[in-house]
Amino acid sequence: MKNREVLGRLRDLRQLREQRAREAVARRRQATLKAAEMVRDAAGAIALELQRSATDEEEAFAALSGNLVTANGLHEMQHRFDAAAGRLQALEARQAEARDAECDSRADLSKARDVHRLKRRRLEKLESVIEQEAVRERHRKAARAELFDEEQSGGAGVQRRSQGPWGAGRS
Repeated sequence: MKNREVLGRLRDLRQLREQRAREAVARRRQATLKAAEMVRDAAGAIALELQRSATDEEEAFAALSGNLVTANGLHEMQHRFDAAAGRLQALEARQAEARDAECDSRADLSKARDVHRLKRRRLEKLESVIEQEAVRERHRKAARAELFDEEQSGGAGVQRRSQGPWGAGRS
């Protein structure tokens, strides 16, 4: 196998690797966007839960005013507030997990970009080598063509000189 064929196959292989690395970056980017969306959704859920809890508290305290307050009513209200606090803690834990997942996803994206950059540089370097080889080959072909032309045009004169001044038959 010739050097040109080897370089061509290596270029094809590196192009394939670079393409796969580019696809990995796209997948990681989508995963990062999805993780960021999950963080935003978790923050929205927390805001909604806080608003709902505040509304429930206002309604509960409004119901207490002007009415008879019993211990059972207070315990029931306390359980509702505790349940709301538990839901809020669960939502905050989910948001923290989403933030961690987003951070991990960003790190994975960064690594994928580094790998893609490395593969792209390797491909560019190989393409540069192939281009240099092609330039050298063109120069070699031009030199061979020039040499061939010189041999064709000046070949008879060279043979006459090599025969000597007395001709071909004498020694």
